[in-house]
Amino acid sequence: DIKQTQVLIPNNAQYYLDGMNSIIGSYVVRPIGAAELIPAYAVSTEPITNLREVPISIPINRLPYRIKTGQIIDVYAVPKQQISLTQDQLKSKENPLLSSVGISGIDGESGKLGGEIAVTLLVPEQLVSQLISVLPTHDFVLVKTL
Repeated sequence: DIKQTQVLIPNNAQYYLDGMNSIIGSYVVRPIGAAELIPAYAVSTEPITNLREVPISIPINRLPYRIKTGQIIDVYAVPKQQISLTQDQLKSKENPLLSSVGISGIDGESGKLGGEIAVTLLVPEQLVSQLISVLPTHDFVLVKTL
């Protein structure tokens, strides 16, 4: 059951459904827990059955500041032997490895000690093998869509 609730979210309201949007006839993209606010990306007017949750590890310095579950991002792949990435090199890439994918979850506990952060992405099924194939040879930079 879904129950309308009033909450105050001054900084992140755009990431959640408000009471003005009808979700009748919508499809659920990911599980929604009891008493959870509904993230805007979690429902769609089109059936989405081809998304897969794919975990990747990313150093904290390659994540946008205050990135959150539910945000839409682009994923750029940078060869591991490349020490730094300049703006010109980033612009020279024709396209990101993945474009406009949702973040299903973030486990920042490991990042608190300087380690990498586990990020679970919602990836279209046809792109999963492309992402997995570059895991051993590339690092990733997440670019937040504004």
